[in-house]
Order: sequence, then structure tokens, then C-alpha cells
Amino acid sequence: MTVQMVEKVSELEATRSEFVTLINLWRVRRRFRGGSASARALALFPHYPVVTIEGLASLLGVSFRQASEAVWQLQEARILEERTGYARNRIYAAPEVLV
Repeated sequence: MTVQMVEKVSELEATRSEFVTLINLWRVRRRFRGGSASARALALFPHYPVVTIEGLASLLGVSFRQASEAVWQLQEARILEERTGYARNRIYAAPEVLV
């Protein structure tokens, strides 16, 4: 049991390290204003790799408009992709997290 726990902790630490590296890579792709919804959203995607605009607004505590602008910026930076193809009720995913 102890060996398995050590392996799981090592796996968790490696995953966390990969997420930090990924977030830093995203920050290089596009300059985000400090404290903006877009910048704050980056830290959420390892935990919530699939979001809606409404969901992102709720998670960040911002308006729908602010979350919509953030999603647009994150799509432009190739961090989020729209997955539904619909005009309404769109779902966005961070594919690099889902790999």
C-alpha cells in the first residue's frame, strides 16, 4: 500500500508540474491584462477544461459580457476551442488539458 501511495503522489506532483508549464506556455501565446478574466481563467482550465460562457462567468464572478470577451481572447490564442458548432449554448474546451 505504501509503494502505491508514493507512486500516486509522484504522479500528482508530475501532473501539477505539467499544468504549471502549460499555463506558462499559454501566457506566452498572448499578453493578457493582469487580473483580467482571460488571465484568471488560465488557472481554472486544469480543473475545468470544458466550460460554457455562463459557467466561466460564474467561476470567475464576472458578467456574461466579460466572460464572452475572455473566451474570444482565449480562442484567438488557441487555448480554447468551440466544440458544438451551434450559434447558442456553445461549449468550449482546452484541448491541451484533455490530452
